Amino acid sequence: IDALIRLHDPYCRGVVLLGSNAPITELSKAFINAKQSHSCRGFAVGRSIFQTSAEAWLSNKISDEVLVEKCTERFTRLIHAWQNAPSS
Repeated sequence: IDALIRLHDPYCRGVVLLGSNAPITELSKAFINAKQSHSCRGFAVGRSIFQTSAEAWLSNKISDEVLVEKCTERFTRLIHAWQNAPSS
């Protein structure tokens, strides 16, 4: 991506890695590659954090409090994975 951006858009200030509802383990691996890039500035996720929990909540299988706890835990795991991925 770095070479493509240099070739076609030298004014690009950066890109973000999209989660695309990937499991946290896959995102953690992708973070390692992303952090090696000079162009990647961060990540944007949503469904990777809330989809499974939201489905359970919408089916009345978990409470509001459990939904918040599960989403918080997943987001925290992703933040730590990003922060701990080696950078270039």
